[in-house]
Amino acid sequence: MQTGFGAGNWTFHQADFRLFCHFRGEHLPKKAPRPRRWIEEDAMSIAEQIDKDYIQAYKAKDQVKLGTLRLLKTAAKNRQVELMRPLDDDDYMSVLLREVKQRQDSIEQYTAAGRTDLAEKEAAEAAVLQAYLPAQLSAEELAEVVERVVAPLLEGGMKNMGRAISAIMAEYKGRVDGKAVSAAVKARLQQAG
Repeated sequence: MQTGFGAGNWTFHQADFRLFCHFRGEHLPKKAPRPRRWIEEDAMSIAEQIDKDYIQAYKAKDQVKLGTLRLLKTAAKNRQVELMRPLDDDDYMSVLLREVKQRQDSIEQYTAAGRTDLAEKEAAEAAVLQAYLPAQLSAEELAEVVERVVAPLLEGGMKNMGRAISAIMAEYKGRVDGKAVSAAVKARLQQAG
């Protein structure tokens, strides 16, 4: 059985191509070096990392991590169906942030209701999810960012609060808490007014 590329009766073999190149004085390297941009793309995406960690949690019988990642994967799949396309890292980050926010809201509600057992469960799940988020900005870094973004908007006063918050949240997606940004921007605008 012949293998190779071709249409109809004509078949082109890799060995034929090497022979052709040899007679022309060209030599094919045994393995071509990979361009630099391909090496950079080899970094694992969020989805791939979560899939890998999901399998490890399954093998280790880590029920908290396994259950949390299962719920995250389901939420990501639902988002993929909504968008009708595969999720990129930004999409997956949005799903991840939404899941963390849900856990934080649940913790507040359970704590207020005196259900510390459920609050602890939600806190454990939030800790699993937060491991996939980038490092959070410190209070000093957040203050610098707020000052830089709000400075050109000071003339408009409080009506520019939404614009400043959305600019910071977009630039530092996953690295800042929305409540902290809102409070910092509001305080800075009130200070100027």
